[in-house]
Amino acid sequence: MSSQLFSTAGALEYSPLPAKGGFLRLLDVLPSDHGSVLQCSLREASLSSQKSYKAVSYAWVDDTADVAGLQKTIVCNGIQISIQENLYSALRTFQNDRSIVTLWVDYLCINQQDDNERSEQVKIMREIYSHSSEVLIWLGPNKAGDYVGGGHVVGATQTENEDHKCVWHNDNSDHGMMDSYFESFRLLEREPDDEFVPPEKFTIIGRKATSLPWLRDVFGAFCVLNQLAQGVPAKDLGVLRASMTSPGQIAWSRGITNGFWAIVDSSWWQRTWVIQESVVARKATVYFGHMSAPWTMLSEAAATYVKELAASDLISGIYTRDPISRLANDILDIESVRIARVNGLRPPFLSILRRFRTKKSSDPRDKVFGLLGLADEEAFASLAPDYSLSREKVMLRTAVEVIFKSSGLEALAGSVTGPSSVPSWMTDWAEPPMGSELERLSRLHLYNASRSQAGITRLHGDSLLELQGYFVDTINFVGVELPADGIVRMKETLAEWKTNWFAETRSSQYRDKHDAFWRTISADTSYVESTQRSTMRFGHCRYRRAGEDGCDAFDAWTADDTAIRNRRSSMGPGGLMKNYVEPAMLSSLKNSFYYAFLTASTSRKFFSTKNGFIGIGPPNLVNGDKVFIVLGSRVPLILRPTSVSYQRPIQDSFKPFGIPLAR
Repeated sequence: MSSQLFSTAGALEYSPLPAKGGFLRLLDVLPSDHGSVLQCSLREASLSSQKSYKAVSYAWVDDTADVAGLQKTIVCNGIQISIQENLYSALRTFQNDRSIVTLWVDYLCINQQDDNERSEQVKIMREIYSHSSEVLIWLGPNKAGDYVGGGHVVGATQTENEDHKCVWHNDNSDHGMMDSYFESFRLLEREPDDEFVPPEKFTIIGRKATSLPWLRDVFGAFCVLNQLAQGVPAKDLGVLRASMTSPGQIAWSRGITNGFWAIVDSSWWQRTWVIQESVVARKATVYFGHMSAPWTMLSEAAATYVKELAASDLISGIYTRDPISRLANDILDIESVRIARVNGLRPPFLSILRRFRTKKSSDPRDKVFGLLGLADEEAFASLAPDYSLSREKVMLRTAVEVIFKSSGLEALAGSVTGPSSVPSWMTDWAEPPMGSELERLSRLHLYNASRSQAGITRLHGDSLLELQGYFVDTINFVGVELPADGIVRMKETLAEWKTNWFAETRSSQYRDKHDAFWRTISADTSYVESTQRSTMRFGHCRYRRAGEDGCDAFDAWTADDTAIRNRRSSMGPGGLMKNYVEPAMLSSLKNSFYYAFLTASTSRKFFSTKNGFIGIGPPNLVNGDKVFIVLGSRVPLILRPTSVSYQRPIQDSFKPFGIPLAR
């Protein structure tokens, strides 16, 4: 809720809202044609008396290069003001040419210059969105070259396209829009090579190729989402087939991929505030320029795709760096919280903070305030939004809340580092997490290092945290950092880790070193993606403790040879075509290790201790760091001695076996 984002041609005059009664301002957008200035007016209302309004969820800061910082002029309460292009496009899209549309838009409906009002309005933000008849999720406007259905290409005939709308319903009524589209694609399979039209000049109107620009097939991306939502696997969709031979079909498919990247790259997915806004909605509709679809279409499509991905051959590269996969994960992160809420569950606030730590906010305090509407009532009351507090004070209050009000010391696991001016045990939620930390910490519930023993937890002043625990050992060997990508490089690093450890002459704590090694690098877990992840209990269904099949999974993944796989494939007009299709059961087996290993070890280091224990720790690990079992913590913690008589937390250590877990 930053107050410094926009300049204004004029300043709106706000009268103070009543302190009690759930009062807010609503924006009435007046009807007009697209050629005239957009006009609107603000009025006061109360949540209890206002019967119908729609709340807009959008990105205050649109990071896309061609609209960031652009301003548009509107008239509000008779005053000309400037707003960002992204918000202006949203208001134009939601405007009705015959009647007034009543909206709640935070930038205009809250006096951004009044910290007291901002604090009070943020306190009722959950109610504002949950009481609205519909939440309008605005991903952003279309760009020139976007194909948006019905022969319309943005920028080609802009005047005609202003009123073009493509509305999806996620039911049988959508079939009419898709039939001719997919039929046109199928006809291209018989297209001779000499009639191929390059991708940058390729489009359709009806069934004809023309010279209109078509860079991003947004309509095609929504067609794919619709089919996935109906339960059709991606591998059965011709437009996504890996082994195309028709140049026209290859160009078409690339356009759909670009359309998905357009959706994924929307700034909306990266903002903190939109999480609460979409989770509490009674009904939510997603808008991307000329396209609109119910949120349920996207969530059902994501569930289908992720289920399929768990049994897909990832190592072949077909699914890696896939925009549909990224979109599906973004959707299901939100959907899992929404479903938990519908089922009467309130995930711990620490889980919410962690899950959405990668999101952005212009005001760092909003990394906490923007998610409070999803917290339980006790946490909401303790951390009530107050914009008079500094960033450091907000983070300290949050750390104390999650440490002392939770059942354990889970808040100390993961990267807890913040600015040097704050205590080392305090997490600054405005800072992004390290690597795959979210996935790694989502399995904390699988461990119990301190055997459920609670210890002393005392706060001395605002900086010194006193804990009770047991010293385990001192680290005296640290391996190189595992790269974040590149399977060949990962395997080379693993081989180096294993060779160096096996060569150690000191005593080992393990009878079977091979077993200990694969369990350590995978955090002793296997990936078991639920087919119904979004309906499962929040955060508890993606991994399980590894069983005997974990060794088979590790060996199968290690033995896989990309070079041999490629020799079983061939080159076509679109590049490498996958002729060899790996059995789904083998892919699922390898993925059960691969996913667990990726999230446990990438961008981290292997270590061993003086007495022969091994583990995986953070990249800033050094010889001399100490491993402790801290009472109340589910995993061992790595602490570093300082010049005074207390230890500085470095990070958690996922070493779930071998260490004496209680003494």
